[in-house]
Amino acid sequence: MRVMDTSEARRWCENRGIIVRMDGDVPTISHSAKSRRVSVDAPPAVARSAALLRALMLVGADNDVETSFEGGLLWFREWTIWSPALDRLGMYIVDALRGNRGQLDAYPAQEFGAGELLQAHAAVLQPVLFQWDAYFVPSSAAYVIFISHESAIEVDASDEDTVDDVLVRLKGGSWTARMDD
Repeated sequence: MRVMDTSEARRWCENRGIIVRMDGDVPTISHSAKSRRVSVDAPPAVARSAALLRALMLVGADNDVETSFEGGLLWFREWTIWSPALDRLGMYIVDALRGNRGQLDAYPAQEFGAGELLQAHAAVLQPVLFQWDAYFVPSSAAYVIFISHESAIEVDASDEDTVDDVLVRLKGGSWTARMDD
């Protein structure tokens, strides 16, 4: 795992063909205009959210075992949305998960290597728990997961095969998905 500043995270995405638009320090990440988007409401129970994120993080993998995880990038978009006390708690947890390697303000992104599913999963769960905005992009860049503070999770897929894999995984977990135009 490696923490990254905004310019490093932007280069990481752009090197994989992901479009990054910046509004000040706030990124918006997507595939091309031809990509397809699947939206899912984040489940109210934390354990269900954790299971949903794990399923989505393994899209494109041959199986559901941790060793098939290819790595990826988690990029926090907004994390000071709610009460300062709650946000400080979340930032403390993220800093601890990073091994105290850098504050979110200076290093809003972190890269996970192949085989680091457990670490990535724990980190990606934090925006759901604290209702922050963040993106997760797998190393293949076949899709982009957007976690919204409004309790929605969107998957921006690069092609129909990826959309099909997302829908199969969501059906297997009994989550309701909708295709966005």
